[in-house]
Amino acid sequence: GVVTVAVYSYLRRGLLDADKLTVASMLTLKILVRAGAIQMEELNLLIRAPVDPNPPPMPDTTRSWLNEHQWAQLRGLEVLPVFKTGSHSLCNTLEQDSLGWKRWFAEEKAESADLPRECRELSS
Repeated sequence: GVVTVAVYSYLRRGLLDADKLTVASMLTLKILVRAGAIQMEELNLLIRAPVDPNPPPMPDTTRSWLNEHQWAQLRGLEVLPVFKTGSHSLCNTLEQDSLGWKRWFAEEKAESADLPRECRELSS
């Protein structure tokens, strides 16, 4: 609590504005890992975004805004249960609601924009 806030307050004074969000994210993720709210394996997977070595062909509906490498990375995320829930897997929702995902993908501040329909209720 208090020590973490004090360290961050002291640290951010020496950071460039462009780096403050990165450091705040790193600190937050480390706190969540230590608290057990996030598993280290999940965090590593999200940060490293490994490529699925044998992804299925990319759907035609996503070709105008995703490249093959990004598609393979998305497929790689499906080893996490939250991204692979039967017909509601991440890649299935990309295929089914391509226009919604394309709009979200093109957002300048996607982190604050509403997610496409199928992913608005993610809680895990």
